[in-house]
Formats: sequence, C-alpha cells, structure tokens
Amino acid sequence: MRFYLQAACNTPSAFEQFDTVTMPSLENPKAAGLAKRLLRDIRPPTASSPPLVPINPSDHLLYFEKITRGIYYLVRKRHSTGDFVGGFRQSFAATKSMLEFFSKLSPHFNGPNAREGKVTHPEIFRYRYILIESDGLELFCVAMQFYQSMEAIGILKSAGE
Repeated sequence: MRFYLQAACNTPSAFEQFDTVTMPSLENPKAAGLAKRLLRDIRPPTASSPPLVPINPSDHLLYFEKITRGIYYLVRKRHSTGDFVGGFRQSFAATKSMLEFFSKLSPHFNGPNAREGKVTHPEIFRYRYILIESDGLELFCVAMQFYQSMEAIGILKSAGE
C-alpha cells in the first residue's frame, strides 16, 4: 500500500519517502517478485492523465480496515468485534457513491466530538476519530490522511447493527 499511496501523491513527503524508503526496499533481491508485479501494472502517462497505478479495491479496504481497528485498539484499549465499512476518496478507487459518502461524513471530523490522533510524522499520516456510544451500541469513525493528500474513512459499528 505504501507504494500505491506514494505513487498517487504529489507531495514532497511522498516523493522523499518513495526515494529513501520504498525504492530501496523494492530494489532488494528478496522483493523481486513484488517489484515485478507492481511495475508491470503501471500505466504510462498520457496527455490527459498522469501515470496510473491500478489498485484492487479489496486490497485497499483491507489495509484501511486494519488501520481503523488498530486506532480503535489504541483509543479503547480493547479489540473491536464490530463490522467495518470504509472508503477511499482518491480518483483511482472512488465511485460516485464513495464521493457522496465522503461529502456527508467529512464535516463531522471537524465537529466538537472529533479528536485528533497523536502521530509522530503528520506529513506522512494523520487521523481524526469520533466515538459515539448510545444504548450499548458503538460507532467508531476514523478519517485518515496519507502524505497530506490521500484520504480514507473507516467506520467500525457494533456487530450485526
């Protein structure tokens, strides 16, 4: 996922991390199969679009689910057994319904119930979260930002709700 996120970003932090961390790891002989698969799928730029690195939606949703569950654990000090729903705003994975999902939820992450997560490198990753508890039910929402431009939302809801 780091490769996909950095390849799709146009920020100095993404370029720097790509050059200093990602490419050296892909140049490692042990990563030859991964590097070959990643580079095989890149589409060259055209006059109307930048280079495109296609991504399987199930891959990125699993990645965001793991991050959401990890943040839940940091906040709640226990594992979540809830169901996950998530989405990614960027054009290579977004659908019309996903963009509507973001436009409805995004303002809430700037409201009075939202909390900023503590991170070491906000230029690489930062997040805000909301925890809503009512009548024994729980809703945990996380807005994630990668490399100051890529955005995802993850939601954990009480199991079966």
